[in-house]
Amino acid sequence: MGVRIGGSIGPAYISASPKDIGKAASTPLTALILATYWIGYGLFLLYKYLFLGMYWAARWLWRQGVAAYHWYQDRRAEQAAATDRVRQRAEEQHRAYLAGDDQGIYGNFPPSAQ
Repeated sequence: MGVRIGGSIGPAYISASPKDIGKAASTPLTALILATYWIGYGLFLLYKYLFLGMYWAARWLWRQGVAAYHWYQDRRAEQAAATDRVRQRAEEQHRAYLAGDDQGIYGNFPPSAQ
């Protein structure tokens, strides 16, 4: 008994017996592909909670790394702002010193009169 399939030229008949189908599926490549699939699927079913745990751990570590990076960038910006404030105050005191003001020499802490 044949199987009727259509084509662009016209209908064709293919003889397909169970013996022929078994031969086509028993090639080494097909066996390798099926074995790889079933072994991989079996490992997934066996270790699915391990895989899920590894996924969540990697995700948590990634987020911690991103948070640490942003914290470090914020800290560097704060340190740069503090350095700029010190520079600005030093420049003000230097200009006051050049102008002859005592605050340029002693800053906010002039000597006490004894």
